[in-house]
Amino acid sequence: MEAVFVLVLVVLAAVAHATDMTTCTATQNSSQCSVALCGTLDLQLLTNASGCELLFKKNLTAGPTLIFSLKRNKVTFKRPTEGRLKFFMNNGTFRLTNVERADSGKYFLEIYNSGGARLGTRRVQLDIEGK
Repeated sequence: MEAVFVLVLVVLAAVAHATDMTTCTATQNSSQCSVALCGTLDLQLLTNASGCELLFKKNLTAGPTLIFSLKRNKVTFKRPTEGRLKFFMNNGTFRLTNVERADSGKYFLEIYNSGGARLGTRRVQLDIEGK
């Protein structure tokens, strides 16, 4: 009986953890996304980033700050990530874990081809919900 109770607790914890995941698609020119405080965000920026060069930035009052760049299929994060940030080239998804209030704001993605010609810009408004 005790083993069944422990199994139920493990399943409930897994379900509770899964509900903290938010998936947003930002493959259009302008998007808005809301994510729970302390949750995880999967933000699809492209369907496939292979062969692209990317600059992902956050707009701050002092000016834009670079979050990550992708060049020659190598992702470089420009600030300490504490393991919170990942980018998946195969599906163009940016993952942000343990979301904080400071993550709220306006982000933009500059997309270039391998020759450096600009292909477009995507804008995302990220809102953080909860206490």
